[in-house]
Amino acid sequence: MSISAMAAQRRERLGTGASREVRRQAMVPGTVYGAGKDPESVAIDARDALKALHQEGFLARVIDLDVEGKVTKVLPRGIQAHPVTDQPMHVDFQRVEKGVSVKVAVPVHYINDMKSPGLKRGGVLNIVVHELLCKCDPANIPPYIEIDLDGAPLNKTFHLNEVDLPEGLAPVKLSETATLATIVAPSSVKSQNAAEEAEEGEGEEAEGGEGEGASEGDA
Repeated sequence: MSISAMAAQRRERLGTGASREVRRQAMVPGTVYGAGKDPESVAIDARDALKALHQEGFLARVIDLDVEGKVTKVLPRGIQAHPVTDQPMHVDFQRVEKGVSVKVAVPVHYINDMKSPGLKRGGVLNIVVHELLCKCDPANIPPYIEIDLDGAPLNKTFHLNEVDLPEGLAPVKLSETATLATIVAPSSVKSQNAAEEAEEGEGEEAEGGEGEGASEGDA
């Protein structure tokens, strides 16, 4: 189930010691910024933060942040996790403004893999882009972008300009012909093709050698 709302408490005390105290209370410190207002220090339940950390597309979803009864629409901008325990350590939220575009990384889903002739033949889907960085209105952020593999043969390359993007979604940093994924031949097929090419090459050399011998004899 996707997260659409999150409760938070205000934090009055700041600093490393105060943050540690917040974590000892099973909370995670966070900061709310943006929209021309002063940053606000908050704390959220550690269970909510952990759920968000492992949820696909959480950083591309506008949520209602309820800070002690005051609800603000925000876009999660980052969750810092402990390098060893993977527990959330800090969360950043950006206030969103109506009509003001934002940059978000939208997950890319590759669907209908069982309908791809290339994959059925043992091909491998090589995914280059798992998330597509886009610019759009916060109210129109899609949960994900789909790329249909139905009918895709071996050696098929999926380019950005072949994807039907939702209206108002503008990719950032990628050209129209950027590669998103490819269906590559399995190693067994590559080895077989290489062997066949090698045999053909040897056959051509043998034929060429016989022709040279005959010419010398005639001479």
